[in-house]
Amino acid sequence: MPRMYQPTVDDRYIYEEEGDVTEINFVLKGDWAIAFNTYMVLDDTTELKANAGSEMEIPPDMMEKGHWIAQQRKAFEYFGDYYVLASKRS
Repeated sequence: MPRMYQPTVDDRYIYEEEGDVTEINFVLKGDWAIAFNTYMVLDDTTELKANAGSEMEIPPDMMEKGHWIAQQRKAFEYFGDYYVLASKRS
């Protein structure tokens, strides 16, 4: 089924780390990114320079959780799990 993801706190993540991948996703248009969790706890005294030299700004809710953008992507792409494609148990 076609889906549209919005850059909001509630709809930001398509898959989360260590989560089950149950389908293959085809991105037809839009900007998206691959992020990772640094497990870094941020407080009010932490100075952040994560957006230096980056086209895509890291949203404050992601930085508060310690999530950092590793790769920025545009236009058509697909991602998913080999096991979904091969109809095998993972």
